[in-house]
Amino acid sequence: MPAHLQTFLLADVPWLPGVGALALLAALVALWAIERKARRDAERALKESLAAEARSADALAQAQRAARDAQRLEAVGRLTSGVAHDFNNLLTAILGYAQFAQMKLGAGHPQNAYLQQIISAAERAEKLTRQLLNFSRQESAGPQAFDLNLVVKETGYLLRRLIGEDVALHMRLAPEGVMMRADSGEVAQLLVHLTMNARDAMPKGGELWITTETVGEHVTLTIRGSGGIGESAAARKWIVPSGGLLEIDRDAEGGAGFRVAWPLVVDENESRAVSHIPEPLPSDGRRKAILVVEDEDSLRRLMSEMLESQGYEVLTASDGENALSRAETHSGKIDLVVTDLVMPRLGGSELVVKLLERRPDIHVLYVSAHADEVVFQRAGETGGEFSLLRKPFDAGTFIQAVREALDHAGPAAT
Repeated sequence: MPAHLQTFLLADVPWLPGVGALALLAALVALWAIERKARRDAERALKESLAAEARSADALAQAQRAARDAQRLEAVGRLTSGVAHDFNNLLTAILGYAQFAQMKLGAGHPQNAYLQQIISAAERAEKLTRQLLNFSRQESAGPQAFDLNLVVKETGYLLRRLIGEDVALHMRLAPEGVMMRADSGEVAQLLVHLTMNARDAMPKGGELWITTETVGEHVTLTIRGSGGIGESAAARKWIVPSGGLLEIDRDAEGGAGFRVAWPLVVDENESRAVSHIPEPLPSDGRRKAILVVEDEDSLRRLMSEMLESQGYEVLTASDGENALSRAETHSGKIDLVVTDLVMPRLGGSELVVKLLERRPDIHVLYVSAHADEVVFQRAGETGGEFSLLRKPFDAGTFIQAVREALDHAGPAAT
């Protein structure tokens, strides 16, 4: 208590008869204590209010940054999908023309070896495009049987660039192959995330091992780095695609890694599409007419030449509106429409709706380099009979898809 207040209280107070100085002192001390506590409470409340306001401002700033990051990621995903669309169109033309040249030269020609190198390079580029789409979540193939070793090998190309040159990457893959059923893109994504978490535990570099093996009735994928894994990674709840199980794999020396297990798929044989150009089919009395609608000039010419080499009558159009005009002026039957899904002016699905109003028995083969599943869902909303073919495709796969679509459409009218 201030000294001047104590002096005042201890002095004689004649104007307060019957009230002692000590009683007055006690009352004033109590009032002073109450006032002091109230002042401290007010100061504490003010500090808490300012702190809460600061936290709210920080939270708002973080939310705004997260929203901007999400927008940037979405933009990157859309850009990746768009670039992949154009790139897949180019790859389709490269693969198709190289195979077409092989067919024209004939088996045993000395130049075929050079053409095969072009085809092999294009096929590797196709795998790289698929990896980029998987990583950006722009492509979802859905659950299907595949060899886990192939996914690890293909994703390894990206991993070596992501982990840096100061980390040595080792792959120990099961020699007999490890078949499983899942979305291969989601598995590749999980592999990238787990590998980068193991990489983060090695700031000065080190070694990283990726192992696949068959354990009983399960396929396992193990990622282990010389630096172990971080505590946050160990505590995190990971989402594993297609019912897989993830556990932290700890060894006797105290090291740790990730181990993921999926059910083993036995005797699952999903054959790949043919990669050679088949011989033309014998004529049944009338050349079947095919309308090819594609906005990429080189790809439209390629598909036209491949179909003409098989004996088909080919009509071409650069977009949906041009295709409607060609269909209107064609007096005969159109047995099949081969059309891209995404085109300027009038897309493939909108084109088919209009064609079905005029030719209800028409069959459609959609081709598209876009990876977005929503794009392919549009095809199912148009009605009618249709098939789907993803770009890039080689010449043999394209011709086989056309034949299967025509077989499904039934015999041509004579």
